[in-house]
Amino acid sequence: MENSLVISENYEQGNKAMACVLLLFYHLSEGGGFIGSETVYIDRDLFNGFDYINVSVADSNANEISEELLRTGAIIYLLCDLNDMVCEFPNEFLDSSFTKKVIDLLELKGCLIIPELNSIIKLFKAAESEFDYRKYYAALEIIYSKYVVGTFHKLCHA
Repeated sequence: MENSLVISENYEQGNKAMACVLLLFYHLSEGGGFIGSETVYIDRDLFNGFDYINVSVADSNANEISEELLRTGAIIYLLCDLNDMVCEFPNEFLDSSFTKKVIDLLELKGCLIIPELNSIIKLFKAAESEFDYRKYYAALEIIYSKYVVGTFHKLCHA
């Protein structure tokens, strides 16, 4: 679905994708942040970060389907997968082709939506000898607070 357009023909798909993002944000909130395995609750056929990071929503559907929520959710989804790699493969995650794919995509598309990603990308690119976990988790906490908690706050006060 990369570079796709959510229009009336796939309006249902856009709604299901938004529901997936909200479910992902719910599980992140239940855990108090990025603690691992949050994406296991999401059907990858309905929503995944790779397909939705560059999604477009037709103007006619902009009131019902939030392009911002879908793109932000895609980035958060990718950060969840990235964090799973960091936690589950502490000795290999820096050399993983999956890690490189996620970091490259976040650098190319994600920083425009979530500028705070820059600090995480720099950590992965500079971590030749030792990864700075303290800075990594601090950056994730900032992103969680601003974009996950912030989304719920915005929805409750709209």
